[in-house]
Amino acid sequence: MADRTITTIGIVLAGGEATRLPGKPFRRLGGVPLIERVIALAAPQVGRLAISVRGDDAAYRRLGPELIADYDGESQGPLAGIAAGLRRAEALGAELVAFFPCDAPFAPSDLVARLGAAIAPGGVAVPTYAARTQQAFGLWSARLAGDLAAALEAGERRLHAAVEMFCATLVPFDDLVEDPFFNINSEADLQAAEFRLAAGRPSA
Repeated sequence: MADRTITTIGIVLAGGEATRLPGKPFRRLGGVPLIERVIALAAPQVGRLAISVRGDDAAYRRLGPELIADYDGESQGPLAGIAAGLRRAEALGAELVAFFPCDAPFAPSDLVARLGAAIAPGGVAVPTYAARTQQAFGLWSARLAGDLAAALEAGERRLHAAVEMFCATLVPFDDLVEDPFFNINSEADLQAAEFRLAAGRPSA
């Protein structure tokens, strides 16, 4: 497979309201903010990295990557962050956009490579694990920017519906020992992640 990272932008999705775990992107896991862990695992997989946010907060600006405002500046869930990422990639002339939720610190180090090997031209590829589709992760063609924007304008807010609309290729990651897409939404999840980290139990 040709190296696609030079034409791939990575977007860390950090625009959610996090009502169940306030301040989630900056909650610490093993002493490191969650979002910094995700940046560290995403950056080597792409040619350029950005963060999708709801506003230009100083806490995000200090992290380094470019900030991209969610599609209309309001909370519409991860689909708004994906739409904003596609729009930015299209403006930069990039081919592909890889998405990483800011609350999933165990994502595979070869996520983009494996999705890139499976994605259809002009399409979408998303991972699965244990028969569950992980739509917040994914590799999207920047060519879909206009179609996704139109879906948002028409009122679509459901990420799973958008993934189905574009007939996404599903890529299994069941060869990994533990769930690499485990995401942190509560204090209990954060504690479980601390145990997993302390035990040295990687995904692979």
